[in-house]
Amino acid sequence: MVFLVDIAFVLELIALAIGALIIISVKKNNKIHLGLIRFIGYAVMILAVLSMMCTTFYGTKYWLEGYFKKPLVMKDKKHMMSHKKGMKREKMHKKHKKTDEY
Repeated sequence: MVFLVDIAFVLELIALAIGALIIISVKKNNKIHLGLIRFIGYAVMILAVLSMMCTTFYGTKYWLEGYFKKPLVMKDKKHMMSHKKGMKREKMHKKHKKTDEY
């Protein structure tokens, strides 16, 4: 669970850097027709900051509740195995359809 928060935060940092790179490149060119690209750069940065705040909030919340102290375990492994067997049986039935004649 810890790695999921870390991965999300790193992806948000990458998005923030890309937004900043877009804005810096637009300011260097300083042309009028690049207004849409500048808007996209600011939107990417704003969304990245908002998602970073959300990830930080929920990461801290889960940490305080103790979710990071225990490993993430699959509880119903037997159920998953029986589900796969059922899927195999279902595929066999689809191949050999029975025709009901009255």
